[in-house]
Parts: sequence; structure tokens; C-alpha cells
Amino acid sequence: MRNLESLTEILSRLPGLGPRQARRVAYFLAAEDQNISADLLRELQQVRSSGRYCPLCSGLFFDSGEWCQICRDKDRDPGILMVVENEIDKESAERTATYQGRYFVLGGSVPVNDKELTSKPYLRWRELKDRILQDPGIKEVILAFNYTPQGEHTSRLLADYLKEQVSETVAISSLGRGFSSGTEVEYSDPDTFRYALLNRGNKY
Repeated sequence: MRNLESLTEILSRLPGLGPRQARRVAYFLAAEDQNISADLLRELQQVRSSGRYCPLCSGLFFDSGEWCQICRDKDRDPGILMVVENEIDKESAERTATYQGRYFVLGGSVPVNDKELTSKPYLRWRELKDRILQDPGIKEVILAFNYTPQGEHTSRLLADYLKEQVSETVAISSLGRGFSSGTEVEYSDPDTFRYALLNRGNKY
């Protein structure tokens, strides 16, 4: 029973799995007879060994290129940089077939009760600043975070930080109000994301 409790605790750390769902998955993995556990472990090991972080956007990718596929695409608009929380949000933006700029994956968000962006070592705020400063062609930075209290809080902190660190010629904008309150970018449909992107404004 102790091992089952440990497995449940580990599974509950996964995004979208609460304690009850984690418990169900733990029981399933312990009882299943279809070798799903072995397949899962093998595929996870292969993915982790083949994944790399793109030097330009800091997103995880899995092919043999020097940069990820989007950063290698010469047809993308180099003047627009969309900052997202994670790779899933990046994929959501791509599904709209509207955005043709480049990306930067920040790697997380800032809790509402925390007022310091730069105290979060897991966030790539320093890498983002360097990315913008090293590319004078960037004219706009779009902060595309969840329309939740934590997402809005992260956007404000990041906007304040960038205004202090990068040139005033770089516009800092956010997604428009295509999202209803509480919406997470990951779960938005393509039409909603497209509307929010097309109606963005210089909020910061």
C-alpha cells in the first residue's frame, strides 16, 4: 500500500491530474495486464533522450536540426515574438494558422502572491531579454498567457521587466479579449485564439 501511495503522489504532480484522478491511474497501472506500463516507460525514456531545447525559442523539440522547425522557417516574420508559458500553448497558437511570427517559451508562470519575476530560476526571463536585445529586428513582443489571475499577473510582471530592459522601440502587447475570464491558452479553440491574436493591443 505504501508503494501505491508513492505512485499516486508522483502522478498527482502531472498537469491536469488531481489526487482522485492520480489514484485511479495508479490503480490502473498496478493492475493492468497489457504491458502499458512497460510501453510507457520505454517511450518516456526515448522521448527524454531525444528531446533538446531550441537555442532561439527555448522550446523542446525532437528532430536533428540545430534549431526547432519553426525557428528554422525563413518564411516566418522575424519582427514579431510571441512569449508563451509552455510548448502546448505554442502548439495552440500554431493551430490557428494565423500567427506567422516567432516564439519564446518562458517555461512557467508566477504565482499571484509572488511579486518578484526575477526570483524564479525556472523562468527564462534572462534568456528572453537576451533574445530581444540580440535581435534588433524584433519590433513587437506579444505576451500570450492564460486569461487567469496567475496568467495576468505573469504578463504584468514580465511587461514591467521588459520595459526596463529592452529598447522603447519594441512594442509590448497582449492577446485581445477573445478569451473569457479563466480561459487557459492550452484549451482554447483555434477560432478563439485567432480572434484574440488579431485583436491584440498595446496594453503594457
